[in-house]
Amino acid sequence: MDIAQEVKKLPFKDIFVLYSSNKTIRYGGASGGFVTELNKFLFDTGKIKSSVSYMFKGLELYKPFIIHGSEELIQIGSIYHDVNLLGFLKANIDKLNSPIFITCLPCQCKAIRKLMDLHGIKSIIVSLVCSVQLKKDATYDFLKRQNIDITSVEKLQYRGNGWPSGMQIVKKNGESYFFKNSGSEWNMYFHSTIYNMERCFYCKDTFGINADFSVSDPWMERYYKKDNIGHSIVAVNSHQAEHIMKDMLNKDRIKIVEKISKKEFFISQIFAVQIKKAYEHSFFYKKFIKIFRTPTYRNFFNKFPKVHNKIHKSLRYYFIKWV
Repeated sequence: MDIAQEVKKLPFKDIFVLYSSNKTIRYGGASGGFVTELNKFLFDTGKIKSSVSYMFKGLELYKPFIIHGSEELIQIGSIYHDVNLLGFLKANIDKLNSPIFITCLPCQCKAIRKLMDLHGIKSIIVSLVCSVQLKKDATYDFLKRQNIDITSVEKLQYRGNGWPSGMQIVKKNGESYFFKNSGSEWNMYFHSTIYNMERCFYCKDTFGINADFSVSDPWMERYYKKDNIGHSIVAVNSHQAEHIMKDMLNKDRIKIVEKISKKEFFISQIFAVQIKKAYEHSFFYKKFIKIFRTPTYRNFFNKFPKVHNKIHKSLRYYFIKWV
């Protein structure tokens, strides 16, 4: 992979490492609390009249709903299962007040922007930098392996409350569980490829270049070795985003730690890029993945996730070397 050529494709105007000035929002966020702070700021300054938020609903996991003020905003960290956001917006188009704030995945940005423009709704869109999105079955199977009945769960949160944090579960009887986002069985489920959405194997946009902002974790050594609270990498993609960032900074809603280059941003997310390149270019890797995604192999994985993790990790790094 020619990194210099890949970096040239990134259209970003500026890229910052920053965090929310609000300590509660910063700690409660997936990484630095920028998206929640931005959403709240846009409501507080009258720049938006509606937004899409999410709520945990038991067996259905997370569902979107429309809010019309910052007092309705629920901070949830990240969502690690597919949500048909475009379908939800189409079904609720008459309830959307313009301008609207929407957080989505790179693969959803272009279609959502087109839908909003078609209906004359001004939009401010944030894309979360994305390596993969999962089917709900990943969460269901993982909880089943941990002997947790999803119908007994009162609260489930995939991220937030420190960085990089992990899955946090509270049952209706008060029992609580925590599974780290790194070095745990949940991490094995996330990276198994068994539960990837089919479209993820064809995705070529890791960074969400069609959004106003692109936001990610700061996977750089100076952060992941020391930070346990949270920072956000925020790429500014539009003139609209530039003005908002300046306003947030002037009103002390965010603290900028440093400005970074496109190359450093790209390299901080290179594992996600390499995985997608391997999906795209490695014929034999695709063959192995098809085997992994069969019902028989899925049953094997749920019994022996550590065995699969070792097999898949070796295969993945072998094929990544050739992209």
